[in-house]
Amino acid sequence: TVKATGATTSIWRTDDRRRKRSVTRLIDQMNFDPDRSKTVWAAIPVAVVPPAGMRYRLRLRLPDGGRGFVVEGAPDLKDRIAGYDLTRSAKLTGAVFTLDESLSSVGGEIPASRIPAERDSLATAKARVPRLVAPVDTRRRWDIEAGDPAGATQVKAVQAVFSKAIADSDADEAAAYTSRASLLGGIGDRRGALADLTRAIAIAPSVELHLQRGALSYQLGDLDAALADGEAARALDPSSVDAITSISSLKAERGDLAGATALLDQRIALGGQTRNAFREAKATLLGDYGDPAEALALFDSLIADKPGSPSLLNGKCWTKGTRAVMLDSALKDCTQAIELSSETSSELDSRALVWYRLGKYDQALADLDAVIATSPGVAESRFMRSIVLKQLHRDADAARELAVARRLSPNVDRTYARYGIKAS
Repeated sequence: TVKATGATTSIWRTDDRRRKRSVTRLIDQMNFDPDRSKTVWAAIPVAVVPPAGMRYRLRLRLPDGGRGFVVEGAPDLKDRIAGYDLTRSAKLTGAVFTLDESLSSVGGEIPASRIPAERDSLATAKARVPRLVAPVDTRRRWDIEAGDPAGATQVKAVQAVFSKAIADSDADEAAAYTSRASLLGGIGDRRGALADLTRAIAIAPSVELHLQRGALSYQLGDLDAALADGEAARALDPSSVDAITSISSLKAERGDLAGATALLDQRIALGGQTRNAFREAKATLLGDYGDPAEALALFDSLIADKPGSPSLLNGKCWTKGTRAVMLDSALKDCTQAIELSSETSSELDSRALVWYRLGKYDQALADLDAVIATSPGVAESRFMRSIVLKQLHRDADAARELAVARRLSPNVDRTYARYGIKAS
């Protein structure tokens, strides 16, 4: 018997605007897709692996005493599917969810005539696996201010695991520091995360780590440190698109728009597969800090080369909304971007800003509500929602939303101040 204790990232996911967690394992690993695409193969039976068995048991303690959590899907199962006997029982009692799942191969063969039915049985069983569903008002990471809320111990317990992992790590191993930095950054302890990333960089510097630390410095208002990390990342990989766009954005925000665009122009002149990515970055930069007419002209040129691009149309919409220009055509750009995009949060957020500029606060709120329902951790949408709620005289709601936006992104006020939008 092997026993281990550890910490892992959350596997809760947003689905149908609710936070849900898969709890099964064995059935998720099953596949049954024998290839009988040729006539000469059609009658060949499927060989089942020799008899063997596995068992998986899970016990989860849920927060808030399990209040409001429910199980969707089929908790229990007893069936023979694709040559395996499967049994499962699942139960939620108070704050504790338990699952007992077993899978046993029966060996032998599956007749070719049974292949379609077995495929369907497995697909049906997978579709009906149980999942935990959290309540709508469940506590989120932005509700935690760098530590456990009253009566809770989860953060403290995870911190202890990371501290032990760091103590047990080899001198040339940085993973425990980067993992703890992810936790600390997620719950708002940005200075703690910054310190851990500094330790990780001292051990194993990389483009990604420098950019992560730079992003934290930016959130804390230290643009000089953020730029230094961008330059360090580029020193490691002079062709890194992320490093170059980070440096150019920071240069522009610090007042050196000419230097920022010159950096992008150098990469654009080189051509290649990244040319259009740098052209789009330049258009965005000009839209934020430069001449909006020049930005929109560059977006139009890019769209002519790549018609129907949601990101380019959204760039036009965003530039018009932030700079309050050509609002009569902005809604068309926004709506077209929404219609063409498979994931519409950014596009809806941009259109909400245009609605706000037009004084259509109810429409702006509807778009922002749609964004937050699917992507509740977007600080910018939270901030704009607070601004719109204030215009609708919902002052208490506006204050709550503004507090969440600032916890998610301490520099969000600075960002929108550039566009002349300020929280009162």
